[in-house]
Amino acid sequence: MTDLENLILCISDEFENINEKWKQSKYYKKINMSKKLVNNFYEDPSLLQFALIYRSFVLDLLENSSILFFDLKLSNKVFSRIKTINSIHYKIVNYHNNHNNHNNGKIPINKCLNDLVGIRIILETDLTLVQVEEWVKENFPELKVIFSIKKEYRAIHIYFGKGDNYIFQWELQIWLKKDSNRNLLSHQEYKQEYVKWEERCEYV
Repeated sequence: MTDLENLILCISDEFENINEKWKQSKYYKKINMSKKLVNNFYEDPSLLQFALIYRSFVLDLLENSSILFFDLKLSNKVFSRIKTINSIHYKIVNYHNNHNNHNNGKIPINKCLNDLVGIRIILETDLTLVQVEEWVKENFPELKVIFSIKKEYRAIHIYFGKGDNYIFQWELQIWLKKDSNRNLLSHQEYKQEYVKWEERCEYV
């Protein structure tokens, strides 16, 4: 679990450093992401602008950063990305329109845009996901940990920023290698829906 521990520590440090700069920047506003709902994006366009400015702010700082994990020399595969603008739009529209899973947008912003920065590690281990989850909770109690199961998709999602409702969270997905093919197929299904939406250009 050395790779996972080093990765979490690296992300935690970068998350704290960047968000400290963000809070000191001229762009920062003290907006409570747990009280503002996804539907508020439609009522107040400045909220979306605020999220996009944060995205750009992080993108500029991460562009040459070692958070892209080359310096950690990890033996397990790690991927990272910053959410595209179109993908942010899609997620907001999807939450707004989805009654069954997202209560037609009556969901706090910090439960929707919780992955503007996303990292994924694919672990080669004999441990089960439950055992990995228990290890994370025991060693990093300050993090929000969710066991995510959706159809064939199985993963642990870790969120950085627990307890601070005034910043956007970052997400780390932990996949087991044995689940990776099924998880990728699940992501492809989601991507197909995104492509269909993008062709219709339904923006907020």
